[in-house]
Amino acid sequence: MPQHNSERRLASGNEAVAQAALDAGVALGTGYPGTPSTEILEAFDSLGGRAQWAPNEKVALEVGIGAAFAGARALVTMKHVGLNVAAMWPRTRCSRRRTPA
Repeated sequence: MPQHNSERRLASGNEAVAQAALDAGVALGTGYPGTPSTEILEAFDSLGGRAQWAPNEKVALEVGIGAAFAGARALVTMKHVGLNVAAMWPRTRCSRRRTPA
């Protein structure tokens, strides 16, 4: 369990997400830069977490899934419009089988 300091500090919502991820034991934060999600990974890094930028949202999701498969907790950040790019992951990784007619 993380040790909490009784000192109060003023933090933005993004800083609070980063601190919560660190407190929850997230080993890797990854994402594609773009406001507002950029601030989460920057804060996560400055608090001592391991942050890594990805070339796009789909790659960020794949890195996060890979870390999770390896047993680590992961945080993936992206803008809301980045979900469209990340949503391509299941369509490019899973194929549908067609039965012959």
